[in-house]
Amino acid sequence: MSKTRVNVANGVTCAMVTASGITFSVLVYVLFDKILQVALKHSGGFGGYAAYASSPIWSIGLAFVIPGFIGTVASCARCKGGYITQMVFCILTLIVTGIIFIICVLALSSFSRPDDQRCRTMGDKCVCIGSRHDSAMTCEDLNAINSIAVGIVAMVVVGWIMTLVASILGGVLACGR
Repeated sequence: MSKTRVNVANGVTCAMVTASGITFSVLVYVLFDKILQVALKHSGGFGGYAAYASSPIWSIGLAFVIPGFIGTVASCARCKGGYITQMVFCILTLIVTGIIFIICVLALSSFSRPDDQRCRTMGDKCVCIGSRHDSAMTCEDLNAINSIAVGIVAMVVVGWIMTLVASILGGVLACGR
């Protein structure tokens, strides 16, 4: 494959890495904003997470944005130093986002979706038949929070895969003749 095609593939892949980082940041912000809204509406539930809504935890998405931006600029400039910098940042991002993925999967279990067949909203609580405890939120709120959390995990996976591809393409471009 010609170096020009690899360069274009690298630029497109890095743009996708940047897009997944921005999407991840938006989803994290929306998740904690939704938790804050629910915590203000009800007492209990995920109220312990509401403090994160005002923190810059959404900026974790910059872990994808930075190598994606560096790779896009390196592809436009076609400079070997840019590809090497892209590769270094991609490898660091792969390590950091691998840890973030593990944390997201563990946190996803706390945002479990109520069973639609056995759970109903009664007042301000989601009551499930056969369960010993009721949720402090409505079933609709739990479903919304779960959907956003699944989207966050999906963005981490997409971003991680695209970062791996960008790292490989950056290496090919940096070491190519």
